[in-house]
Amino acid sequence: MSKTASNIISVLNILFVIFFSAILSLCFMDSRNIYPVMLETIPLAFVLFFSLLANIIIKVKHHSHTPEGELLPLLFLFLSLECSSVLPFFYTCSKIMVLNPLVMNVIIRFSFISTSLLFVFSSLMYMGSNFKQLVNYLIISLCFSFLLSVLAPGSNSSDASSINFGSVYDVYLNYAIYMINVVSIISFIVAIINDKTRRNLKRCITYILLVIGNAGIFLSSATLVNVIIFPLIFAIASIMLIITSKESL
Repeated sequence: MSKTASNIISVLNILFVIFFSAILSLCFMDSRNIYPVMLETIPLAFVLFFSLLANIIIKVKHHSHTPEGELLPLLFLFLSLECSSVLPFFYTCSKIMVLNPLVMNVIIRFSFISTSLLFVFSSLMYMGSNFKQLVNYLIISLCFSFLLSVLAPGSNSSDASSINFGSVYDVYLNYAIYMINVVSIISFIVAIINDKTRRNLKRCITYILLVIGNAGIFLSSATLVNVIIFPLIFAIASIMLIITSKESL
């Protein structure tokens, strides 16, 4: 990835964080019942804050030039884009439709699938796969992810509040995303077995926690326990990513 492309991705990440942070704030302002708003927005706030923090520190302080460092800005971008899942909830609170429901659905699907794919490709990189080939396959996978997000039928409802996995196809996509995350975790475990060095162990464990935290935030039900546990796991993983990046990137 060229320096220009990396900078563009980082700028987009910052813009997404600003935009979705504003949406999260408006959810509080437009809702009379704070408790459900907290359940929906606090985990996303963790994702936005720590993905931006990790992106800035790794890019500015550690000057990442390794293959892993090439993928990280894209991963942070899609982590932020996953927070588009707050838009249906924002519509429920404010009755303001930021995007067309169909467009909203495509963005949410695309961000979820692409983030999971990036975790898989990161794990394959740690297993020793050729980086240039991985990039080619990643581009193809992201294109397929976008086509799947566009072409898979969605909910027939025009109500933006019902688009999150609102059709039977979205339920299947949800299961597929779960399976992709499981594959990435297994791949990281295999990478640990193949290379038992301290550096590799720390990085793979960091990514495993990141996968678990991210999946728990976006794919599990918004219960009080989940709202506490999974954002905490995500935060710990992000901090570990920042700390271990100094010796890895």
